[in-house]
Amino acid sequence: MNAKSDPWTRFTKLRDTMYRGSALVPLRQMIPLEGNRPVDEDFVKQHFLQWGNRINHAANEMSGLLPDDQPIDVEDFPRDVPVRIAHGQHRKRVLEMHIQNLMRETWESDHPGEDVPQFTLAQVHEHPLAYWNVRLYGHCDNIHSNPPLEKDALGHIWRGLQEKETKGMVDIWRCSSLVERVKELMTIPCWRERKSFGYVEEWTSNGMHRLYSDVLKIHIAQLKQLVHPLDITTVTEEQLKVSHPIQLKSPPSWRSLEKESNEVYAGEALERAKLVPADFDSVLQPKGCEKWVFDCHHFLHPEYVQAKKSNLNYEMAKIRRSFALFTFIVFGPEKLKSMSTHGGSRRQGDMDHFRFTEDDPFLFWDTTIPLWCKEIGVEEEGVVEMLAQTPLIHNAAVKVMMKGASEAGQTELAMETVKLFDRSTISRTIKERSPPTPSHLGLQ
Repeated sequence: MNAKSDPWTRFTKLRDTMYRGSALVPLRQMIPLEGNRPVDEDFVKQHFLQWGNRINHAANEMSGLLPDDQPIDVEDFPRDVPVRIAHGQHRKRVLEMHIQNLMRETWESDHPGEDVPQFTLAQVHEHPLAYWNVRLYGHCDNIHSNPPLEKDALGHIWRGLQEKETKGMVDIWRCSSLVERVKELMTIPCWRERKSFGYVEEWTSNGMHRLYSDVLKIHIAQLKQLVHPLDITTVTEEQLKVSHPIQLKSPPSWRSLEKESNEVYAGEALERAKLVPADFDSVLQPKGCEKWVFDCHHFLHPEYVQAKKSNLNYEMAKIRRSFALFTFIVFGPEKLKSMSTHGGSRRQGDMDHFRFTEDDPFLFWDTTIPLWCKEIGVEEEGVVEMLAQTPLIHNAAVKVMMKGASEAGQTELAMETVKLFDRSTISRTIKERSPPTPSHLGLQ
């Protein structure tokens, strides 16, 4: 089948033109999409127990298809328009179970001692909470090309496309702080307009989830202060345009933005964005420092943060190598190996599409290292901050792990790195360790 007749290709190209906006859709108007996967009721019951009382209708949107291409009022969605659910059918069932539970609790409170009736779905759908925020798309199964889509093909295509595009998002669910940041990003048009989430894979590898969460926290703070008094949820890609293509190895510097004609980068706005909010807290930002320390010469432009091969990810890799070097020297190669495999690999039990799993502290560098410090009686306070904020350590870590570095050179750099901590216990520990090699650290 050539590309012109491939329904996947046709659907992908036309999907964005079919988008009609988001609306609050009553559950009673939602119907299944032919070809979608069957609802797994065991899965629904499991996630009702884990997630049912923390449902957020706005943050976890469904996707649905309208019956035609007629204009639709998304602000006041019509009560007679059915919506075929392409993505989110399990969420609908979890909400229905949640409402049934609420109705039973209300009955028991209002009618003590009486038998609780079985509430039907029809009754559930009349409840004031029986709605969901749905991204709506126009009539798309009559795509004007030959051959036409076969029965069930639309559901198969939509499901496959959804899984492909959101694959990179799956692993955020093992880290609650990263989930919070991504939820916030998805309220900003310049992030929602992205067609792919491939960049998230960089945020969720090698135990760096929480550190990337802090990077996003810095990015959001800068963006809020830049566009003030506008609400950040109104900011589009067009509003943040710069006159030259953004170089991934050299993002827009504060100085270069001063020359931009785009009024969003006016002098006062840039000065605001350079300042750290008074209540800002992050392991990447020293307390009490008024200017940004992480990537301090650059504005964290959305296009730069979203790029998979940006200099931002290189800076984060240097921090990760600093964690790895410190771990090898102080705690030994076995601890490093356990972190490299455990923290870098996704396990199904660590994540969930509907709830925030309880974070496992041994999945992330910044929570694991303090725990290991306690195990050997080393003062852990400030260790993670120093590793994350000290360029001298970052540079030493990169050099000591370079392929071909001599053993003597590795020893010297490792010693100098640890001396920066000025902790006698660590100084004694390093003398008993052999320095790491590139193969030890898996970072050649």
